[in-house]
This record gives sequence, structure tokens and C-alpha cells, in this order.
Amino acid sequence: MKSKVFLTLFSLPFLCVGLWMLYSVSSNALDASQMQHWDRTPAQVISGGYKTNHGDDSTTYTAYGTFRYIYQGREYTSERVAISGGGDNIGDFQQELGNRLSRAADNKKPIDVYVNPKDPTEAIVSRDLRWGMVGFKMIFVILFGGAGAGMLIYAIKSKTIPDSLPPEFADRPWMANDAWATNEIKSNAKIAMYVTWGFAVVWCSISAPLPFVLYEEVFEKNNYPALLGYLFPFVGIFIVIWAVRSTLQWRKFGQIPVVLNPFPGSIGGQVGGTIETRYPYDPTNKFLLRLSSIYSYESGSGKNRSRSERLNWQDEAISHTEMGLYGTRIVFRFDVPPELPTSDYFNRGRDYNLWRLNVTADLPGVDLDQDYEIPVYPTAQKSTLSGRDLENAANATAEMATENAKRRFQIINGSSGQEFLYPFGRNLGAAFTALLAGVIFTAAAAFMLIHEHMYFFGSVFLIFGVPITLGGIYMASNSLHVFKDSSGGIVSQRRIFGIPVHRGYAFVDGMGPLTTSSHFSSQSGNKHVKHFKVHGAGRDGRKITLGEGFHGEREAKAATAIICDVLGIYN
Repeated sequence: MKSKVFLTLFSLPFLCVGLWMLYSVSSNALDASQMQHWDRTPAQVISGGYKTNHGDDSTTYTAYGTFRYIYQGREYTSERVAISGGGDNIGDFQQELGNRLSRAADNKKPIDVYVNPKDPTEAIVSRDLRWGMVGFKMIFVILFGGAGAGMLIYAIKSKTIPDSLPPEFADRPWMANDAWATNEIKSNAKIAMYVTWGFAVVWCSISAPLPFVLYEEVFEKNNYPALLGYLFPFVGIFIVIWAVRSTLQWRKFGQIPVVLNPFPGSIGGQVGGTIETRYPYDPTNKFLLRLSSIYSYESGSGKNRSRSERLNWQDEAISHTEMGLYGTRIVFRFDVPPELPTSDYFNRGRDYNLWRLNVTADLPGVDLDQDYEIPVYPTAQKSTLSGRDLENAANATAEMATENAKRRFQIINGSSGQEFLYPFGRNLGAAFTALLAGVIFTAAAAFMLIHEHMYFFGSVFLIFGVPITLGGIYMASNSLHVFKDSSGGIVSQRRIFGIPVHRGYAFVDGMGPLTTSSHFSSQSGNKHVKHFKVHGAGRDGRKITLGEGFHGEREAKAATAIICDVLGIYN
């Protein structure tokens, strides 16, 4: 309850800023609409120009003027030159208007002003609505007002989580969560759609003015490094596409529930269940399920605080499918090892553990992709789902792991038999992302150092940019060649652009069982992939890399079996 009260109070300033800006935009728009009916009248400018105000971070300009006009035989004086008062630096409006008034005052030439026929004391020089200013204020309306409204709605509608487990749920902690009160749990498809659109609106609101601002910098001031700024609206296009796809999936599949069996999912036992979809049954469609134990944690503090996830354990399987009540029924079952962390529902402070089930399928039109946060506790219960169909699904999963492992390497014929080649360019997606980020950081560093003489910030950007760029080049250019030599030893040779840079060696007869290891995992949205290597150790205990780039433990184990078979290693 304290968190809800704090969130409510925290949201009010954001909401007030958004409402204030919305009132300003609406008021200016209403004034502009009414002024279209004001009468045009010549006026003599007494004085005019613009003032320049230098702040800590920017310079603003304020046009001013005093003019005299005659309306219906009476003389009036006014000082209102634009719809909205105050200074700004949005475009050149203030400078141009100020210069216009200054020239008119110096040349003694009359200008046209607009007079309110209902109140002739009111007159204005420029009655046009400034769309650049409207766009600037709407950023505050969307960002601050939207954030404030979102936080307020969440604080009102969200359910209060007690600080400790109520005594009546001591032996069934999952029952304290209303979403886990039964074994039927809905996906987060609807929430994901809203979050995606919220992110898209925020990103596009921030980046939308950039093309207009950058146009002057690039094409009028010849500041070509500023072209990098166009990346932000370009990325915004892809975020909008992502949001549209999320909406189409929601409209097509809805919030499909999963029915767990056993309930809750069991650490040291099994996680299984069924998912009833309204998609027409087709036995050729494959549905892939991924079960993940995830550690969610916060890093940083204050405005630099961020939340990240780390993968504890993961398994994936092809499900069995059959004709369901409405379309396709998905049936799945996972074996879960003991000693994994339980689902944390209470005490969700900075760090907690959660279990996520993801189901995906490549289908005609819109693909299926939905997540579930499910309860998993150490009950050691088995699923009552069994039969030959699930055994066939397990076999299909093993075949999928083997086929995926084979995609990571090439088996070629060498002088001493078959050899493994992990070619360069196999990580082009990650390499391109790293190169793009590295080039942006390095270019920003060069601009700061050379043009702006900002040596501290330029050096910081350079420290990050150069290693990231080199890392991207390495990911794109490195290859691994594993083969047997004439003496029966195994050679593991690393190459960059085809040039050998490292060589590992081990004798087969002194090699123990092959091992797998994972040093990092990648994340895309809510999906995690753990990347594995396969190692062998020689007589001296030194490890050599026999394979790499395998996604998940199943794939790494399948690759281990292939490597042992081809190289003649007893494992």
C-alpha cells in the first residue's frame, strides 16, 4: 500500500505537467481559430526587434514590438506580436518576426495586424499557429502526461502485494496471487501490446522533431556528423512495426491461457500442461515451447536505475499438437532439475526470481508468440500427461536440437579425415549490431574531440567506441577450424580473415569426457538464449575449443555427440 501511495504521489507532477502543456496547446489552438475571423488593419510599428537570453544549456529568443493602429475611427496601441508569449528557440520564428518588426519601425512602413472586432483593444501581428511549437509541447503532453497517467492508472488498478506471505497460504504460497489461484493462467499478450505501443509512442515523440532540427544542421551548416541523428527516427519506424505486429497477434490469438499439469509447476519434478488455441489444427505446424528460470535484478540508483534479467536455467521442446475444443491443442512437458530457485511473488524488491513459459510458432500470416509467468515450486510432482504422443514430441525435440547444431558448423573432408569448420560471418547479426554501435560511439567521439574540443566526453565515448568496433570486426571475421592431424592429435585453430592467430592441441587417447560451458547469454525482448561452447582437455589439462555458438544446453549436447562421432573421441 505504501508503494501505491508513493506511486500515486509521484505520478501527479508528471500528470500536471502534461495537462498544463495540453491546456497551453488547446488554448493556443482556440485563439488561432478565433483570430481567423479578426479584421485585418494597417498599423505603424513604433518599436520592434527580439531579445536574446543566454542560459546554461541553450539560448532563447523573444520577439517584441509596439504598434499603433486605427480601427473604426479610434486609435489604439498594442504590444501583442504572437499568439503565445515568452521566448524559445524552436525554429527561427522569433528572430524572423523580430527582424520584420525592426525593419518596419526603421523604415516607417505600415504592416498588417489583426484586430478583434468585439474588443478593438485586442490586436496581434502574427495569428498563425506554430506547428513546431505545438509538436514540442505535445512531446511533454505525451511523455510527461502519458507517464503520469500510466503510473496513476497502474497505482489505482494494481493489486496490493503484501510484504509477507499471509499465514493461510503458508503451505500454498502461489495461491496468494490471484493470477495463480487456479491452474489456468493467462498470457501477458495484452500487457505486452500496451507496453510496446507505449515504448513506440515515447520513442517517436522524442525523435520526431529531429529530422527538422537536423536538416538545418546538416544541409545549411554542413555539420555532416549530425546525420547520425537520423538513426533515431529510423529506429522508431521499426519500433512502430514491432508494435503493429504485437497488435495483430493480439487480435488473432487473444490472451490464450495455459492449463498447468501439475499445478504449480514442480522443481525436481515436471512442468507440463495444455494450451487451447483457436487456430485451425494442422499436424504440419510446429509449436516450440521454452521454459526459463530467470533472475531479475536492478542496477544503478536514482534516475540511472535500470532492471535487467539473467538466465538461471532454460529448456525448450517441440510440443505435441492435437485437435482441440476450438482448434489446436498444444500439449507439453518439461523435466525440471532440483535446486533451482522458486517463483518469487512476495518480497519483489530490487531482486527476485521468476519462471517464464514462452510458446512460438511460424504460422501463415501472423506468427504466434506469447509469454506466461507461471508458479514453479519445489513440490517434486510429476505431470499426469503421458503417452506415446509426448514421447514422439520428445524425439522430435532431440532431432530439432541435432539439426540446429549442424547449422553451426560445416563438416569438410581434409587430409586426415573429416574436419569441422565454423566459418567466419556466422555471427553477422550480432557483428552488425556491435559495429553499428561502435561506429556511432567512435564518430561521436571524433566530433566531440575535433570539432567541439570536448576532450573529457570525447575520450569517454572513444573508450567505449573503439573496443565495441573491434569486437564487431572480430565477430564478423573470426573462424574456428577443428581437425585431426597425422599423429592422431586434435588441432583447434582460430583464424581472423583466414589468417591463423591461435592454435590449441590435444591427443585423443589422453582426452577425458568433453564438457560444455556457457559464458554469456543474449536477450531479445523477453527471450533469452544461452550460448555454449564444447571443450576437450588434453593430458596436461589444458582445454581446447572444439565447438562454439550453440544455442541452449540441448543443442550443445547434440553437438558434443556429433563431434565425438566424427573425431573418434570416446566420451
